[in-house]
Amino acid sequence: MPSYACCTRAVPKTPLHRTQWHRITPQTTQFLLWSSSDTPSNPRWFQDLRSQMLERDFSLLPDYLIPTHHSKLDGTLASFLPSRWTDRTSNLLPLGHHLIFFNPALPSHRLLPDGTDPLQSPGAPFVRRMWAGGSLKVNMNLYFHDQKGMYLSPKRWVCYERIKDVSMRGSSEEDAKIFVTIERRFARMGRLLPRTTWGKDFAEAEQLAKQKLAAGAKDTDGFGEAVLVEERNIVFMKERSASELESIRAGLTMPVKYLDPPGEPDFSHTLTPTPSLLFRYSALTFNAHAIHLDPHYCRTVEGHRNLLFHGPLSLTLMLTLLNNHLKTHHPTQTIQSIDYRNLAPLYCSEQMRLCGRKKDDRTYELWVEGPTGGMAVKGTARTAPIPENTTSASGEAETAADPEDYDWWGTITGEPSSSSEASEDLAHPPRAKKGNALVRSFHSNYSSFANSGVRRIDNTVPRSHASRLWSRQKGPETVRASIRRVPGLKAGGRGAASFNRGAYPVAERGA
Repeated sequence: MPSYACCTRAVPKTPLHRTQWHRITPQTTQFLLWSSSDTPSNPRWFQDLRSQMLERDFSLLPDYLIPTHHSKLDGTLASFLPSRWTDRTSNLLPLGHHLIFFNPALPSHRLLPDGTDPLQSPGAPFVRRMWAGGSLKVNMNLYFHDQKGMYLSPKRWVCYERIKDVSMRGSSEEDAKIFVTIERRFARMGRLLPRTTWGKDFAEAEQLAKQKLAAGAKDTDGFGEAVLVEERNIVFMKERSASELESIRAGLTMPVKYLDPPGEPDFSHTLTPTPSLLFRYSALTFNAHAIHLDPHYCRTVEGHRNLLFHGPLSLTLMLTLLNNHLKTHHPTQTIQSIDYRNLAPLYCSEQMRLCGRKKDDRTYELWVEGPTGGMAVKGTARTAPIPENTTSASGEAETAADPEDYDWWGTITGEPSSSSEASEDLAHPPRAKKGNALVRSFHSNYSSFANSGVRRIDNTVPRSHASRLWSRQKGPETVRASIRRVPGLKAGGRGAASFNRGAYPVAERGA
Protein backbone atom coordinates (compact mmCIF):
# COMPACT_ATOMS: atom_id res chain seq x y z
CA MET A 1 0.00 0.00 0.00
CA PRO A 2 1.75 3.11 -1.16
CA SER A 3 1.98 6.19 1.00
CA TYR A 4 2.82 9.78 0.21
CA ALA A 5 3.18 13.14 1.88
CA CYS A 6 1.15 16.20 0.92
CA CYS A 7 2.83 19.46 0.08
CA THR A 8 2.54 22.10 2.80
CA ARG A 9 4.11 24.94 0.84
CA ALA A 10 2.18 28.21 0.94
CA VAL A 11 1.68 29.67 -2.53
CA PRO A 12 1.40 33.41 -1.64
CA LYS A 13 4.59 35.30 -0.80
CA THR A 14 3.24 38.75 0.01
CA PRO A 15 3.52 40.16 3.56
CA LEU A 16 -0.17 39.35 4.14
CA HIS A 17 0.72 35.68 3.98
CA ARG A 18 3.81 35.53 6.13
CA THR A 19 2.43 32.54 8.04
CA GLN A 20 3.38 29.26 6.41
CA TRP A 21 1.19 26.21 6.33
CA HIS A 22 3.79 24.11 8.12
CA ARG A 23 3.32 26.32 11.19
CA ILE A 24 -0.21 25.10 11.82
CA THR A 25 -0.59 23.55 15.29
CA PRO A 26 0.30 19.86 15.70
CA GLN A 27 -3.37 18.97 16.27
CA THR A 28 -4.12 20.18 12.76
CA THR A 29 -1.14 18.63 11.01
CA GLN A 30 -0.98 15.23 12.61
CA PHE A 31 -2.73 13.75 9.57
CA LEU A 32 -0.54 15.30 6.89
CA LEU A 33 1.08 11.94 6.13
CA TRP A 34 -1.62 10.07 4.26
CA SER A 35 -1.79 6.53 2.95
CA SER A 36 -3.94 5.45 0.04
CA SER A 37 -6.68 2.89 0.47
CA ASP A 38 -8.05 0.04 -1.60
CA THR A 39 -11.54 1.60 -1.19
CA PRO A 40 -11.69 4.60 -3.55
CA SER A 41 -14.97 5.93 -2.08
CA ASN A 42 -13.67 5.90 1.48
CA PRO A 43 -9.84 6.07 1.58
CA ARG A 44 -7.95 5.45 4.79
CA TRP A 45 -6.49 8.95 4.99
CA PHE A 46 -9.99 10.42 4.92
CA GLN A 47 -11.21 8.07 7.65
CA ASP A 48 -8.36 9.25 9.89
CA LEU A 49 -8.96 12.90 9.01
CA ARG A 50 -12.69 12.64 9.67
CA SER A 51 -12.20 10.95 13.03
CA GLN A 52 -9.67 13.57 14.10
CA MET A 53 -11.92 16.47 13.12
CA LEU A 54 -15.03 15.07 14.79
CA GLU A 55 -13.11 14.75 18.05
CA ARG A 56 -12.05 18.40 18.18
CA ASP A 57 -13.30 20.20 21.24
CA PHE A 58 -14.09 23.91 21.05
CA SER A 59 -14.37 26.43 23.86
CA LEU A 60 -17.66 28.21 24.44
CA LEU A 61 -17.86 31.57 22.70
CA PRO A 62 -19.33 34.09 25.19
CA ASP A 63 -20.69 37.41 23.99
CA TYR A 64 -23.08 40.22 24.83
CA LEU A 65 -25.78 41.30 22.37
CA ILE A 66 -24.55 44.88 22.50
CA PRO A 67 -26.84 47.43 20.82
CA THR A 68 -23.87 49.53 19.67
CA HIS A 69 -22.36 46.63 17.73
CA HIS A 70 -25.72 45.87 16.18
CA SER A 71 -26.31 49.49 15.19
CA LYS A 72 -23.02 49.38 13.26
CA LEU A 73 -24.43 46.57 11.12
CA ASP A 74 -27.57 48.62 10.47
CA GLY A 75 -25.40 51.58 9.52
CA THR A 76 -23.33 49.42 7.21
CA LEU A 77 -26.40 48.10 5.37
CA ALA A 78 -28.36 51.37 5.36
CA SER A 79 -26.83 52.61 2.10
CA PHE A 80 -27.84 49.44 0.27
CA LEU A 81 -31.36 48.79 1.59
CA PRO A 82 -34.60 50.77 1.85
CA SER A 83 -34.65 52.85 5.02
CA ARG A 84 -37.72 51.10 6.42
CA TRP A 85 -35.82 47.80 6.43
CA THR A 86 -33.39 49.05 9.07
CA ASP A 87 -35.91 51.00 11.19
CA ARG A 88 -36.07 49.25 14.55
CA THR A 89 -39.30 49.18 16.55
CA SER A 90 -38.16 46.39 18.86
CA ASN A 91 -35.03 45.33 20.75
CA LEU A 92 -35.43 41.80 19.41
CA LEU A 93 -32.32 40.75 17.47
CA PRO A 94 -33.33 40.36 13.78
CA LEU A 95 -32.74 36.92 12.34
CA GLY A 96 -29.37 36.68 10.63
CA HIS A 97 -27.85 39.47 12.69
CA HIS A 98 -26.44 36.99 15.21
CA LEU A 99 -23.63 36.41 12.68
CA ILE A 100 -21.78 39.52 13.87
CA PHE A 101 -21.60 38.10 17.39
CA PHE A 102 -19.88 34.99 18.79
CA ASN A 103 -16.88 35.06 16.47
CA PRO A 104 -13.52 33.71 17.71
CA ALA A 105 -10.69 36.21 18.06
CA LEU A 106 -7.48 34.23 17.64
CA PRO A 107 -4.08 35.93 17.84
CA SER A 108 -2.89 36.98 14.40
CA HIS A 109 0.07 34.59 14.44
CA ARG A 110 -2.37 31.65 14.66
CA LEU A 111 -4.27 32.60 11.52
CA LEU A 112 -3.68 30.68 8.32
CA PRO A 113 -1.97 32.26 5.28
CA ASP A 114 -5.29 33.39 3.78
CA GLY A 115 -6.32 35.13 7.02
CA THR A 116 -8.75 32.43 8.21
CA ASP A 117 -8.64 30.54 11.50
CA PRO A 118 -7.61 26.87 11.67
CA LEU A 119 -10.38 25.73 14.03
CA GLN A 120 -12.47 23.90 11.41
CA SER A 121 -9.80 23.51 8.74
CA PRO A 122 -8.68 20.03 7.67
CA GLY A 123 -5.21 21.44 7.02
CA ALA A 124 -2.98 21.30 3.95
CA PRO A 125 -3.36 20.64 1.10
CA PHE A 126 -6.99 21.77 1.53
CA VAL A 127 -6.02 25.40 1.95
CA ARG A 128 -8.85 27.20 0.11
CA ARG A 129 -12.30 27.54 1.61
CA MET A 130 -15.75 28.75 0.56
CA TRP A 131 -19.03 29.15 2.44
CA ALA A 132 -21.23 26.50 0.78
CA GLY A 133 -24.50 27.06 2.63
CA GLY A 134 -26.26 26.07 5.81
CA SER A 135 -29.47 26.38 7.81
CA LEU A 136 -30.97 28.34 10.67
CA LYS A 137 -33.77 27.18 13.00
CA VAL A 138 -35.59 29.28 15.59
CA ASN A 139 -36.89 28.05 18.94
CA MET A 140 -40.27 29.79 18.77
CA ASN A 141 -40.97 29.29 22.48
CA LEU A 142 -37.80 31.10 23.57
CA TYR A 143 -36.71 33.50 20.83
CA PHE A 144 -39.73 35.82 21.25
CA HIS A 145 -40.10 35.37 25.01
CA ASP A 146 -40.19 38.67 26.91
CA GLN A 147 -37.70 37.52 29.53
CA LYS A 148 -35.82 34.70 27.81
CA GLY A 149 -35.75 35.90 24.21
CA MET A 150 -32.81 37.05 22.11
CA TYR A 151 -33.03 40.76 22.88
CA LEU A 152 -30.33 43.39 22.64
CA SER A 153 -29.29 43.87 26.25
CA PRO A 154 -26.28 43.47 28.59
CA LYS A 155 -26.88 39.77 29.15
CA ARG A 156 -24.23 37.10 28.78
CA TRP A 157 -24.95 34.71 25.92
CA VAL A 158 -22.86 31.77 24.74
CA CYS A 159 -22.40 29.87 21.52
CA TYR A 160 -21.53 26.17 21.59
CA GLU A 161 -19.82 25.07 18.39
CA ARG A 162 -18.91 21.60 17.20
CA ILE A 163 -18.04 19.83 13.96
CA LYS A 164 -21.12 17.77 13.19
CA ASP A 165 -19.99 16.00 10.04
CA VAL A 166 -17.09 15.74 7.60
CA SER A 167 -17.53 14.37 4.08
CA MET A 168 -15.46 14.11 0.92
CA ARG A 169 -16.62 14.67 -2.64
CA GLY A 170 -14.75 14.21 -5.88
CA SER A 171 -14.13 11.59 -8.51
CA SER A 172 -10.45 11.16 -7.66
CA GLU A 173 -7.76 12.01 -5.13
CA GLU A 174 -6.69 15.01 -7.19
CA ASP A 175 -10.06 16.80 -7.25
CA ALA A 176 -11.20 15.82 -3.74
CA LYS A 177 -13.04 18.44 -1.70
CA ILE A 178 -13.70 18.30 2.03
CA PHE A 179 -17.11 19.46 3.25
CA VAL A 180 -17.32 20.35 6.93
CA THR A 181 -20.69 20.81 8.65
CA ILE A 182 -20.47 23.03 11.73
CA GLU A 183 -23.31 23.17 14.25
CA ARG A 184 -23.72 26.21 16.49
CA ARG A 185 -26.18 26.47 19.41
CA PHE A 186 -26.95 29.77 21.08
CA ALA A 187 -28.33 30.20 24.59
CA ARG A 188 -28.26 32.61 27.51
CA MET A 189 -25.78 31.47 30.12
CA GLY A 190 -28.21 32.11 32.96
CA ARG A 191 -30.49 29.38 31.60
CA LEU A 192 -27.73 26.81 31.34
CA LEU A 193 -26.20 26.93 34.80
CA PRO A 194 -27.40 27.74 38.30
CA ARG A 195 -26.15 30.97 39.79
CA THR A 196 -23.98 29.15 42.33
CA THR A 197 -21.87 27.67 39.53
CA TRP A 198 -20.35 31.02 38.57
CA GLY A 199 -17.42 32.22 40.61
CA LYS A 200 -16.20 28.64 41.00
CA ASP A 201 -14.18 26.53 38.59
CA PHE A 202 -14.81 27.97 35.12
CA ALA A 203 -13.59 24.89 33.26
CA GLU A 204 -16.12 22.74 35.10
CA ALA A 205 -18.91 25.24 34.50
CA GLU A 206 -18.03 25.46 30.81
CA GLN A 207 -18.15 21.70 30.45
CA LEU A 208 -21.57 21.53 32.13
CA ALA A 209 -22.86 24.23 29.78
CA LYS A 210 -21.55 22.33 26.75
CA GLN A 211 -23.19 19.11 27.89
CA LYS A 212 -26.53 20.82 28.43
CA LEU A 213 -26.48 22.47 25.01
CA ALA A 214 -25.35 19.28 23.26
CA ALA A 215 -28.12 17.32 24.99
CA GLY A 216 -30.67 19.61 23.37
CA ALA A 217 -30.06 17.88 20.03
CA LYS A 218 -31.69 14.76 21.49
CA ASP A 219 -34.84 16.57 22.59
CA THR A 220 -38.03 16.14 20.60
CA ASP A 221 -37.80 19.62 19.11
CA GLY A 222 -34.01 19.48 18.76
CA PHE A 223 -33.48 22.68 20.76
CA GLY A 224 -33.32 22.09 24.51
CA GLU A 225 -32.15 25.39 26.02
CA ALA A 226 -30.91 26.71 22.65
CA VAL A 227 -32.71 29.75 21.27
CA LEU A 228 -31.15 29.37 17.82
CA VAL A 229 -29.55 26.39 16.08
CA GLU A 230 -27.37 27.13 13.07
CA GLU A 231 -25.50 24.87 10.68
CA ARG A 232 -22.73 26.02 8.37
CA ASN A 233 -21.38 24.04 5.44
CA ILE A 234 -17.81 25.00 4.54
CA VAL A 235 -16.05 23.44 1.56
CA PHE A 236 -12.25 23.12 1.61
CA MET A 237 -10.35 22.75 -1.65
CA LYS A 238 -6.75 22.09 -2.59
CA GLU A 239 -4.40 24.87 -3.54
CA ARG A 240 -4.11 25.73 -7.21
CA SER A 241 -1.63 23.75 -9.27
CA ALA A 242 1.33 25.46 -10.94
CA SER A 243 -0.37 25.28 -14.34
CA GLU A 244 -3.60 26.77 -12.95
CA LEU A 245 -1.70 29.62 -11.34
CA GLU A 246 0.08 30.30 -14.59
CA SER A 247 -3.24 30.48 -16.45
CA ILE A 248 -4.70 32.75 -13.77
CA ARG A 249 -1.76 35.15 -14.02
CA ALA A 250 -2.25 35.20 -17.78
CA GLY A 251 -5.86 36.27 -17.28
CA LEU A 252 -7.40 32.95 -18.31
CA THR A 253 -10.03 32.55 -15.58
CA MET A 254 -12.99 30.21 -15.81
CA PRO A 255 -16.38 31.93 -16.35
CA VAL A 256 -18.90 31.73 -13.51
CA LYS A 257 -21.87 29.48 -14.24
CA TYR A 258 -25.12 30.72 -12.70
CA LEU A 259 -28.22 28.51 -12.56
CA ASP A 260 -31.64 29.40 -13.90
CA PRO A 261 -33.88 31.01 -11.24
CA PRO A 262 -37.07 29.19 -10.21
CA GLY A 263 -39.26 31.87 -11.81
CA GLU A 264 -40.29 35.49 -11.49
CA PRO A 265 -40.09 36.83 -7.92
CA ASP A 266 -43.09 38.25 -6.03
CA PHE A 267 -40.81 40.76 -4.32
CA SER A 268 -37.19 41.77 -4.88
CA HIS A 269 -34.50 44.35 -4.26
CA THR A 270 -31.40 45.22 -6.30
CA LEU A 271 -28.08 46.44 -4.91
CA THR A 272 -24.42 46.69 -5.90
CA PRO A 273 -21.92 45.81 -3.13
CA THR A 274 -18.85 48.00 -2.71
CA PRO A 275 -15.39 47.33 -1.26
CA SER A 276 -16.33 49.39 1.82
CA LEU A 277 -19.36 47.16 2.45
CA LEU A 278 -17.20 44.03 2.33
CA PHE A 279 -14.54 45.58 4.53
CA ARG A 280 -16.99 46.77 7.18
CA TYR A 281 -18.83 43.43 7.27
CA SER A 282 -15.48 41.63 7.58
CA ALA A 283 -14.64 43.90 10.51
CA LEU A 284 -18.00 43.33 12.21
CA THR A 285 -17.63 39.56 11.92
CA PHE A 286 -13.91 39.63 12.79
CA ASN A 287 -13.18 37.89 9.49
CA ALA A 288 -9.74 38.46 7.93
CA HIS A 289 -10.25 36.14 4.95
CA ALA A 290 -8.26 37.66 2.09
CA ILE A 291 -10.89 36.82 -0.56
CA HIS A 292 -13.02 39.66 0.85
CA LEU A 293 -10.20 42.18 1.35
CA ASP A 294 -7.34 41.73 -1.13
CA PRO A 295 -8.17 41.98 -4.87
CA HIS A 296 -4.63 40.98 -5.86
CA TYR A 297 -4.90 37.80 -3.80
CA CYS A 298 -8.29 37.02 -5.34
CA ARG A 299 -6.99 37.31 -8.88
CA THR A 300 -3.52 35.77 -8.60
CA VAL A 301 -4.04 33.03 -5.99
CA GLU A 302 -7.72 32.06 -5.88
CA GLY A 303 -8.49 32.79 -9.54
CA HIS A 304 -11.45 35.14 -8.96
CA ARG A 305 -12.04 38.29 -10.96
CA ASN A 306 -12.67 40.49 -7.92
CA LEU A 307 -13.38 40.51 -4.19
CA LEU A 308 -15.91 37.85 -3.20
CA PHE A 309 -19.19 38.72 -1.53
CA HIS A 310 -19.63 37.12 1.93
CA GLY A 311 -21.70 33.94 2.06
CA PRO A 312 -23.21 34.76 5.48
CA LEU A 313 -24.08 38.28 4.32
CA SER A 314 -26.17 36.70 1.55
CA LEU A 315 -28.08 34.87 4.27
CA THR A 316 -28.61 38.05 6.29
CA LEU A 317 -29.91 39.91 3.23
CA MET A 318 -32.32 37.14 2.20
CA LEU A 319 -33.72 37.01 5.74
CA THR A 320 -34.03 40.81 5.80
CA LEU A 321 -35.87 40.75 2.47
CA LEU A 322 -38.39 38.16 3.68
CA ASN A 323 -38.76 39.72 7.12
CA ASN A 324 -39.69 43.06 5.55
CA HIS A 325 -42.23 41.35 3.26
CA LEU A 326 -43.86 39.57 6.20
CA LYS A 327 -44.08 42.77 8.26
CA THR A 328 -45.78 44.54 5.37
CA HIS A 329 -48.14 41.84 4.10
CA HIS A 330 -48.36 39.20 6.86
CA PRO A 331 -47.62 40.94 10.19
CA THR A 332 -48.71 37.95 12.28
CA GLN A 333 -46.13 35.67 10.62
CA THR A 334 -42.40 35.35 11.25
CA ILE A 335 -39.52 33.27 9.93
CA GLN A 336 -39.13 29.91 11.66
CA SER A 337 -36.31 28.32 9.62
CA ILE A 338 -34.28 28.61 6.46
CA ASP A 339 -32.09 26.24 4.44
CA TYR A 340 -29.83 27.72 1.78
CA ARG A 341 -26.99 26.90 -0.63
CA ASN A 342 -24.38 29.11 -2.22
CA LEU A 343 -24.25 27.84 -5.80
CA ALA A 344 -21.88 30.33 -7.45
CA PRO A 345 -19.73 33.25 -6.29
CA LEU A 346 -20.98 36.83 -6.16
CA TYR A 347 -18.48 39.65 -6.67
CA CYS A 348 -17.89 43.14 -5.42
CA SER A 349 -19.03 46.03 -7.68
CA GLU A 350 -21.36 43.72 -9.62
CA GLN A 351 -25.14 44.10 -9.43
CA MET A 352 -27.07 41.48 -7.49
CA ARG A 353 -30.80 41.06 -6.92
CA LEU A 354 -32.47 39.65 -3.80
CA CYS A 355 -35.59 37.73 -4.79
CA GLY A 356 -38.44 35.95 -3.06
CA ARG A 357 -41.76 34.39 -3.88
CA LYS A 358 -44.44 32.54 -1.97
CA LYS A 359 -44.62 28.81 -2.58
CA ASP A 360 -47.44 27.96 -0.16
CA ASP A 361 -48.96 29.32 3.04
CA ARG A 362 -45.83 28.61 5.10
CA THR A 363 -43.03 28.32 2.55
CA TYR A 364 -41.09 30.93 0.60
CA GLU A 365 -38.45 30.46 -2.08
CA LEU A 366 -35.57 32.90 -1.74
CA TRP A 367 -32.63 33.41 -4.06
CA VAL A 368 -29.93 35.88 -5.09
CA GLU A 369 -29.25 36.60 -8.75
CA GLY A 370 -25.88 37.58 -10.17
CA PRO A 371 -25.19 40.26 -12.79
CA THR A 372 -26.39 38.04 -15.66
CA GLY A 373 -29.70 37.21 -13.99
CA GLY A 374 -28.67 33.67 -13.05
CA MET A 375 -29.09 32.25 -9.55
CA ALA A 376 -26.05 32.31 -7.23
CA VAL A 377 -27.74 31.57 -3.89
CA LYS A 378 -30.88 29.52 -3.29
CA GLY A 379 -32.86 29.16 -0.09
CA THR A 380 -36.14 27.86 1.29
CA ALA A 381 -37.68 29.57 4.30
CA ARG A 382 -40.59 28.43 6.44
CA THR A 383 -42.78 30.73 8.46
CA ALA A 384 -45.00 30.36 11.52
CA PRO A 385 -47.37 32.56 13.54
CA ILE A 386 -45.67 34.85 16.04
CA PRO A 387 -46.30 33.31 19.47
CA GLU A 388 -49.19 35.13 21.12
CA ASN A 389 -48.13 34.49 24.71
CA THR A 390 -44.50 35.55 24.89
CA THR A 391 -44.62 36.24 28.63
CA SER A 392 -44.22 32.61 29.56
CA ALA A 393 -43.96 29.76 27.12
CA SER A 394 -45.08 27.11 29.63
CA GLY A 395 -46.16 29.09 32.67
CA GLU A 396 -43.21 28.13 34.84
CA ALA A 397 -40.75 30.52 36.46
CA GLU A 398 -37.13 30.64 35.31
CA THR A 399 -35.11 27.99 37.09
CA ALA A 400 -31.69 29.51 36.45
CA ALA A 401 -30.66 33.12 36.24
CA ASP A 402 -27.53 34.86 35.08
CA PRO A 403 -26.10 36.91 37.98
CA GLU A 404 -25.48 39.83 35.65
CA ASP A 405 -29.18 39.90 34.75
CA TYR A 406 -30.16 41.15 38.17
CA ASP A 407 -27.33 41.17 40.71
CA TRP A 408 -26.89 44.91 40.43
CA TRP A 409 -30.46 45.78 39.45
CA GLY A 410 -31.75 46.36 42.95
CA THR A 411 -28.71 48.52 43.66
CA ILE A 412 -29.48 50.83 40.74
CA THR A 413 -33.19 51.24 41.44
CA GLY A 414 -33.05 50.98 45.22
CA GLU A 415 -35.86 48.44 44.98
CA PRO A 416 -35.71 44.66 45.42
CA SER A 417 -36.38 42.87 42.15
CA SER A 418 -37.09 39.30 41.22
CA SER A 419 -35.02 37.71 38.49
CA SER A 420 -37.93 37.79 36.06
CA GLU A 421 -38.60 41.49 36.66
CA ALA A 422 -34.97 42.34 36.17
CA SER A 423 -34.72 40.24 33.06
CA GLU A 424 -37.73 41.97 31.56
CA ASP A 425 -36.34 45.43 32.23
CA LEU A 426 -32.92 44.50 30.89
CA ALA A 427 -34.40 42.98 27.76
CA HIS A 428 -36.39 46.14 27.16
CA PRO A 429 -34.37 49.18 28.29
CA PRO A 430 -37.18 51.67 27.47
CA ARG A 431 -39.28 49.96 30.14
CA ALA A 432 -36.92 51.02 32.93
CA LYS A 433 -38.53 52.40 36.09
CA LYS A 434 -40.28 55.69 35.44
CA GLY A 435 -38.84 58.70 37.15
CA ASN A 436 -35.33 57.28 37.30
CA ALA A 437 -33.54 59.01 34.45
CA LEU A 438 -30.20 57.64 35.59
CA VAL A 439 -31.45 54.06 35.13
CA ARG A 440 -32.81 54.76 31.66
CA SER A 441 -29.62 56.54 30.72
CA PHE A 442 -27.52 53.65 32.01
CA HIS A 443 -29.38 51.17 29.80
CA SER A 444 -29.30 53.24 26.65
CA ASN A 445 -25.57 53.82 26.92
CA TYR A 446 -24.35 50.71 28.76
CA SER A 447 -22.87 49.25 25.61
CA SER A 448 -20.95 52.42 24.71
CA PHE A 449 -19.24 52.43 28.07
CA ALA A 450 -18.66 48.67 28.07
CA ASN A 451 -16.88 49.03 24.72
CA SER A 452 -14.74 51.95 25.82
CA GLY A 453 -11.90 49.70 26.93
CA VAL A 454 -12.66 49.58 30.67
CA ARG A 455 -12.94 45.85 31.25
CA ARG A 456 -11.89 43.18 33.71
CA ILE A 457 -11.73 39.44 33.25
CA ASP A 458 -12.94 36.80 35.70
CA ASN A 459 -12.46 33.15 34.77
CA THR A 460 -12.09 34.23 31.13
CA VAL A 461 -15.71 35.47 31.11
CA PRO A 462 -15.83 39.20 30.24
CA ARG A 463 -17.70 41.44 32.63
CA SER A 464 -17.80 45.19 32.28
CA HIS A 465 -16.18 47.48 34.82
CA ALA A 466 -19.36 49.54 34.82
CA SER A 467 -21.43 46.53 35.90
CA ARG A 468 -19.11 45.87 38.83
CA LEU A 469 -19.26 49.46 39.96
CA TRP A 470 -23.02 49.51 39.91
CA SER A 471 -23.27 46.20 41.74
CA ARG A 472 -20.98 47.25 44.59
CA GLN A 473 -21.55 50.98 44.91
CA LYS A 474 -24.47 53.39 45.00
CA GLY A 475 -24.75 56.76 43.39
CA PRO A 476 -23.07 58.51 40.48
CA GLU A 477 -20.46 60.20 42.67
CA THR A 478 -18.97 56.87 43.72
CA VAL A 479 -18.98 55.62 40.13
CA ARG A 480 -17.33 58.78 38.88
CA ALA A 481 -14.64 58.64 41.58
CA SER A 482 -13.93 54.97 40.85
CA ILE A 483 -13.64 55.55 37.11
CA ARG A 484 -11.18 58.35 37.65
CA ARG A 485 -8.82 55.85 39.23
CA VAL A 486 -8.83 53.64 36.11
CA PRO A 487 -5.56 54.04 34.17
CA GLY A 488 -5.97 55.63 30.76
CA LEU A 489 -9.13 57.55 31.62
CA LYS A 490 -9.64 61.14 32.68
CA ALA A 491 -12.68 62.93 34.03
CA GLY A 492 -14.78 65.51 32.27
CA GLY A 493 -15.21 66.27 28.58
CA ARG A 494 -17.47 64.30 26.30
CA GLY A 495 -17.84 61.47 28.72
CA ALA A 496 -16.83 57.93 27.36
CA ALA A 497 -18.58 59.79 27.06
CA SER A 498 -21.90 58.65 26.22
CA PHE A 499 -22.24 56.68 29.47
CA ASN A 500 -25.16 58.85 30.49
CA ARG A 501 -25.19 61.50 27.78
CA GLY A 502 -25.10 64.64 29.84
CA ALA A 503 -26.63 63.61 33.17
CA TYR A 504 -23.15 64.14 34.56
CA PRO A 505 -19.66 63.92 32.99
CA VAL A 506 -18.17 60.53 33.79
CA ALA A 507 -14.96 59.87 31.88
CA GLU A 508 -13.38 59.90 28.51
CA ARG A 509 -10.53 57.92 27.09
CA GLY A 510 -7.16 59.58 27.67
CA ALA A 511 -4.96 60.67 24.83
